[in-house]
Amino acid sequence: MANSRWKNSEKNDLRIVGLDGSKPRILTDSYPWIILSDWSPDGKHILAKIYDGKGNGSHISLISVADGSTKTIMEGKKNDGKMRFSPDGKYIAFNFLSREGSDSDIYLHSIDGKTEVPLVKHPAHDYFLGWTPSGKYLLFASDRTGTFDAWIVPVSDGKPNGEPEIVQKNLGYVYPMGITQNGDFYYGFNSRTLNIYVAAVNPETCLSNAPLKKMSLPFEGRNHRPEFSPDGKQIAFVRSSLRPPPGRLEGPNFLCVRSLEEGERVFPLNRKVYDLDWAPDSSSILVLGQDQEGHLGFYRIDANTGDISVVVENENPRRSHVNSPEWSDDGKALLYLIYDRINAVCPLVHQNLETGQTKKIQELDLQKKPLFTISPDKKWLAIIDQPIESPVGKYERVIKVIPAEGGEPRELCRFENSRNNKVIPRWSADGRFIIYSRPQSGEKFWELWRVPFSGGQPQKMGISKTGSSTISPHPDGRQIIFASHGLTDKGPEIWVMENFLPEEKKGKGG
Repeated sequence: MANSRWKNSEKNDLRIVGLDGSKPRILTDSYPWIILSDWSPDGKHILAKIYDGKGNGSHISLISVADGSTKTIMEGKKNDGKMRFSPDGKYIAFNFLSREGSDSDIYLHSIDGKTEVPLVKHPAHDYFLGWTPSGKYLLFASDRTGTFDAWIVPVSDGKPNGEPEIVQKNLGYVYPMGITQNGDFYYGFNSRTLNIYVAAVNPETCLSNAPLKKMSLPFEGRNHRPEFSPDGKQIAFVRSSLRPPPGRLEGPNFLCVRSLEEGERVFPLNRKVYDLDWAPDSSSILVLGQDQEGHLGFYRIDANTGDISVVVENENPRRSHVNSPEWSDDGKALLYLIYDRINAVCPLVHQNLETGQTKKIQELDLQKKPLFTISPDKKWLAIIDQPIESPVGKYERVIKVIPAEGGEPRELCRFENSRNNKVIPRWSADGRFIIYSRPQSGEKFWELWRVPFSGGQPQKMGISKTGSSTISPHPDGRQIIFASHGLTDKGPEIWVMENFLPEEKKGKGG
């Protein structure tokens, strides 16, 4: 068995060990990021996508099990890391990403590097599922009919040997687990969907006793990370595509801006989104996101045109990256954190967007993985510490406040979560409370809580949801919006597809 374990910002350990736990050893620790894909049929090599951390992008390599040496066989830019050896070990099947990252085809690359041919090429989104036992067919998923179906294409000598044929309608977007020697295809399927909900809140007490209301939006089940604009007239949110790419980030996805007066504007985004933050004048939205090549940063998107500009970008986020952005009152500066793993520090900084000059406001503890949110009057910062290393089932969280220009922290509350999800606090619209979500031991759902800024005991707000997703209070203090799976918590499922192979049942699976 092989596994890749993050060691520090400079290195990943690639280790192998017997299934009985015997003879563990490190094959290589020379790279900061290794994505494992497959073992060669003869067990002598491991196929992996490797990032060297030197700004050279990624490459696909064979790693020797004997001595850990690596041999690059192709660049990794257009490869999502989901690859499999053919049963005879002569070829590698992989998803070839489009230039925009919005769809993919399936290619075959010979181990000797002499040939690379398109095996499945179509305007639709096609992605690799596995080799059939004899290697005569390749199983793949495609949405070319409007739904994700399972298809097979015959293969001979590293080339397509006929037209693809559909073998299972309405398979859905699935996560391949493998094809057995008997030709049974096992896969994971997640039936949970995300929707946007609105909770009515009493603006005086910041409490709720009304049922949640699901927003009526196009493409139900794919909308998440909602954020009210400062003028209260618009909502920005992320919409995932019907064609989620296997093993990649969230792209292709879209930024949606919805207003009562103008309806909905939709702009291509194609990056994983961690946070949305409206500019104070409601004209643009700051996205904390990560693109297909792993670059992470702040991207400013015009709310009317969708034009994207880079504000800050980190090429190697495992070494250092930005987090938790907040606007200044005039929109001419940003406050944010820098997770600097090289120097093991976490400065809270202020950056002038016109001059680019940056100054440190406060030094925070990187080990506590802090996040912060700024008060409506821009005078205070609420910081939450949430260290990862905790006793099993006990994850301590501490909320404190400091002046926006820096100063001594004042603790508001501390609590233990039963799950280690990150919690992102928000201020109430009037600045009297800090709102956060937490699950308690034995509780199935996350509850919203409020703690007074002036001090006092935390109190449940009467709002339940699934997961620790971000929340956004309306500027009038009468609503809170967030994404949730509803009040059900159905988990992923494992399925098997049988009897789909054309007259071949035995052999080695892929």
